[in-house]
Amino acid sequence: MTILVSSPFTQSSGRADQCNAIFQFSNSLAIATRIESSYYCNANFYNWTSYPRTASWRRGTDCCTWEGIMCDSVTGDVIEVNLSCSPLQGTLHVNSTLFSLHNLRSLYLQGNGLTGHIPSSICQMSSLETLSFIDNKLDRPIPPCLGNLTKISSLGLSYNHIRGSLPRSLANCTGLENLFLYSNDITDSFPHWLRTVPLRKLVLGDNNFHGSVGADPLALNFPLLNDLLLTFSNFTGSLPFDYFLHSNLTYIYLSENKFEGNLPILPPTVEVYDISGNKFTGGIPPLICNSTNLKLIRMSNNRLTGSIPWCLVKASTDLLELTLSMNSFQGPIPNISALNNCSLKKFDLSENNLEGKLPRFLANYSNLEVLDFSNNELEDLFPSWLEALPSLYVLGLRSNKFHGLVKSSRPAQPFPRLHIFDISNNNFSGAFPIQYIASFKGMMGGDDRRGNLLYQEEGVRSFYTTHVIEKGNMFS
Repeated sequence: MTILVSSPFTQSSGRADQCNAIFQFSNSLAIATRIESSYYCNANFYNWTSYPRTASWRRGTDCCTWEGIMCDSVTGDVIEVNLSCSPLQGTLHVNSTLFSLHNLRSLYLQGNGLTGHIPSSICQMSSLETLSFIDNKLDRPIPPCLGNLTKISSLGLSYNHIRGSLPRSLANCTGLENLFLYSNDITDSFPHWLRTVPLRKLVLGDNNFHGSVGADPLALNFPLLNDLLLTFSNFTGSLPFDYFLHSNLTYIYLSENKFEGNLPILPPTVEVYDISGNKFTGGIPPLICNSTNLKLIRMSNNRLTGSIPWCLVKASTDLLELTLSMNSFQGPIPNISALNNCSLKKFDLSENNLEGKLPRFLANYSNLEVLDFSNNELEDLFPSWLEALPSLYVLGLRSNKFHGLVKSSRPAQPFPRLHIFDISNNNFSGAFPIQYIASFKGMMGGDDRRGNLLYQEEGVRSFYTTHVIEKGNMFS
């Protein structure tokens, strides 16, 4: 008796067809020498390595061994195609062989140079659970037939040129948890109609979304939502006082819109709260003290008034950033006797109406990188007690009422990492400490033409214009 044993690849003609379909798809696209990436393959963001994953594929071999391809261990079907940052260039054709993979569960094509529109034939892939075209050059509206992909849980279309409105058929995607639409040309109102979908991440920022968010309904009726990102849009109106209170939000990004009115109460679950660049008025609600998980607070460039609650400094032991600049806060900087927080990296209260002295607890913030209290009414001596901070990169005390001598209390290596030191427009007198000049080695850099120094934090680059002034002469 003769027993024939086939290789895993030849056992399934179905898989051979799937491999051929994937190979033909790759051949329909060119491999670019370089792709201009906005996000995934960009060094300032994800910084995934971009290289041609399809270059090693060989026709006639088992595609389950190809880079970027994953197959089901039981059925042998191709269930994942991941060609992120490959870098592929070209158009997705309506009759692309890729769309014949009816058992495919995950398709990742982010960080490439795909152009044209999303063909409606992609909706034949009824098993899709994850679809990502993030960071390409796709345009035209989102095809309404995507609402037929009832198994899809994550849809990523950010960083493209997609326009039009959101198809209401997306409400049929009853398993949709993540919707990423950041940085497109979509024009629509806030999608309250998606509240029937179990969304956990809703990212709509940097589009042309407009109108009110809080008028209907009176509360954010997305019970599972963790991340809400509405930045750089045209949302208007006020938010009801308890709009977020009963939600489970962890990340709230509302910056660079036209929101106004008083600040809403935060849920205790929130970790990131960014409302900068709006028209919010009134004071900071004392109930913010109940949100003890806060790691980042940005309220800059609003019309907020009143005093700064002491709990913003003390309540959260994990707070990394507190930015309240460009408002009208008054009174002293809160001074706390017992320090709970040594995690703070950025503390920016610039351009307010704060008075009094610098609180001495700042000397204990060993992780502090940015300290900017410029353009206030602070009146104190020079804070030489900050010299020992090992990570301080930016010290801004410009345009206050500081006075007296600028003297060092640390003979060796004061301000060991300082790059930006601005004490201009105060009432300091006397000679400038020579040990500061010797220690400011970090300032010997930047843009040679414009005198700009670069400070980078969490993937965001900030430029500070600096000048050296000596005996009336300015050198940039």
